[in-house]
Amino acid sequence: MLDRYGFEPAREAPDLVCGMNHAFLTGSLQGLRAPAVQAVLAPSPGECCVELRSTAPTDETETH
Repeated sequence: MLDRYGFEPAREAPDLVCGMNHAFLTGSLQGLRAPAVQAVLAPSPGECCVELRSTAPTDETETH
């Protein structure tokens, strides 16, 4: 999570800053050729959050 903005434009245009963070992480993942990871916007009240999530399929029905 990119914690607290720390600069004025983020308070004035949070959607823009969150979108830029999302685009930055998405581009970084593409550059790293990491198709099994996806940047996902996951805001909470008063905060912007971009989460990195696995896109690899999971089989939750498998038992050991």
